[in-house]
Amino acid sequence: TERKVQKELETVKRERDRVREERELEQSRWEAQKAQMEVQFALSLEQQMSERLQAVHEENASYSTQLRQQHRKQLLDLSARHERELAAQLEQSRSERQGREEKLRILSVRLAELQDQLGVMAAAKRKLETQREELVSSLQGMMRSHWAETLRLLTNQEQVCWLVMVMCWETLFVPG
Repeated sequence: TERKVQKELETVKRERDRVREERELEQSRWEAQKAQMEVQFALSLEQQMSERLQAVHEENASYSTQLRQQHRKQLLDLSARHERELAAQLEQSRSERQGREEKLRILSVRLAELQDQLGVMAAAKRKLETQREELVSSLQGMMRSHWAETLRLLTNQEQVCWLVMVMCWETLFVPG
């Protein structure tokens, strides 16, 4: 399970880094797109103004006031529409960024939890290894003690057998 946690930890780190890179890349794209749209809007606006002014000059003088008012209204409408579009894009970008930041926060919390879990598991492993070493040492001591006792008993039995054999020998072969 330690390997599994390590692997999950690496996966979470990669995911966190990927989300960060995506967020930065999308921010750069959005800023570039916004700048491009502003330039295009300015060029478009400038072109439209030139066309309208040319039309006004070509038109009858009696229509010049009316055309200027109409032109101003169109510019204001276009500008208002452009501002609405930019505001909608900005809101969408802000919402997406918040989503990525929330995901990044969740991944960071998960990463911290996994690191804590890994620390707990490492401590438990060290404790189990210490207990195992103590158990092995205790078992070795017990085995030594049993062997010593067995050897002592066997040695005593051999002496008793030897003594019995000597007594039997003396009884059988020693004249008495």
